[in-house]
Amino acid sequence: MSKAGAPTLVVRLVAAALVMATGSPSLQAQSSLDDVQAALRNGQSFRATQLVAPLLTSPRTRTPEALILAAEAAAGWEGWNTVQRLPNDEPWLDGRFDRLGRRLLAEAALANGERTLALEHARSAVEPTLMPREGEERARRLVLLARTHEQMEEWDSAARHYHAAAELVPQLRDWLLLRAAGVTRDSATRARDYSRIALVPARQRIGPTEALIWQRLDEKGRAARSYAAS
Repeated sequence: MSKAGAPTLVVRLVAAALVMATGSPSLQAQSSLDDVQAALRNGQSFRATQLVAPLLTSPRTRTPEALILAAEAAAGWEGWNTVQRLPNDEPWLDGRFDRLGRRLLAEAALANGERTLALEHARSAVEPTLMPREGEERARRLVLLARTHEQMEEWDSAARHYHAAAELVPQLRDWLLLRAAGVTRDSATRARDYSRIALVPARQRIGPTEALIWQRLDEKGRAARSYAAS
């Protein structure tokens, strides 16, 4: 080996030793992301926020993966302002993570009373992607869209999405049919929804649901009678 090449070799050996001792930045970041995911699986949302926070301080580790996990963690403890700051306007919102970022932004906007913005994100969140989407997640996004329409008093749209969600999650079907009835103007359609409800606790909410829709239709007398009969 030439004397000129010796210093270069020494530098490389030292660098390799340092990497072996401390781990590469990318490996360290991945290890941290794994810890964040584990905390989320265990329902430790605030702990997940604490774990992911250091990754958001550097452009090198502020990756889409870190941002989406940070948004999930903040949503877990209802830190809606934090959610809105994280993945907002990111170029990958519609191309990565099955549009989960859109769903999180819709939830945050709705919680903060920003209905128009919530509707925009919720509509985007229900769009299919190349990734397979579980029925419960599809239903969750449909319910989010329905709730947004309901708050905007767009009741026909709300009812349509509640009905669609009800078909995806049998264990919640009765409750979602109640939600649909609560935004349905036509009494015959409501009666059909009520006839499909089997759970006793849900059936006990039929009277109050009737009162709610009559109140929404400004039929105060009928609303009062429904409340009295329930």
